[in-house]
Amino acid sequence: MATENNKQARSVYAGEWRSKNAEILKQKKKQWYRENIEAIRLQKKQNYLKNADREKERAKKWRIDNSERYKAFLKEWRANNQQKSRELIRKWRKENPEKKRLLEQKRRAGSGSVSSEEINILWDRQRGLCAYFSVCGNKLIASGTGGAHRDHIEPLVPRDRGRDRGDNSISNIQLLCATCNARKGNRDPYKFTQEYEGRLFPDLPSSKKRETLPLTGATDGR
Repeated sequence: MATENNKQARSVYAGEWRSKNAEILKQKKKQWYRENIEAIRLQKKQNYLKNADREKERAKKWRIDNSERYKAFLKEWRANNQQKSRELIRKWRKENPEKKRLLEQKRRAGSGSVSSEEINILWDRQRGLCAYFSVCGNKLIASGTGGAHRDHIEPLVPRDRGRDRGDNSISNIQLLCATCNARKGNRDPYKFTQEYEGRLFPDLPSSKKRETLPLTGATDGR
């Protein structure tokens, strides 16, 4: 009983002492942190690598729950670290070319989206061939280097002035090989077909639905 009373008394005294010396403790903690910053960072990195999936999910949840706070933090950090921010953006774009194209495409399109299931159906409609198959005839590659390009039939940013912009919907998408997509670019589809293939109309995707075939990693053209 006496031992228990002593523990309680020490606990109360310790609490009172910490309250009276809060500023001193705070400064000591900051000093210790500065003196051990590298060791702390290394330990945090090791803990993160051991529990990477859990930490990513926790960070994602925090960003969602604190979206406004996170946006304000990013804005302030970028303003204070402009050079580093530009370097990180360049690095990410270099390491993620397909995601970069997808983001640029979404920004230009403004609205609309295309799902992987819709692309699978389109792949099957084109029988795995470039949409300009009457002249080109190339078989499309599902993924990786030289993978099929998603081309906007009506360009998002037309080369010809006065022409309406296309949207980012599946009805305005065709799959091309890299060569045909580079040739077409953001040209008018009818003019391109007449010049390149000597025909009046381009090979627009048919409306007939068939079973889907897998297509992953198709890159995005204009």
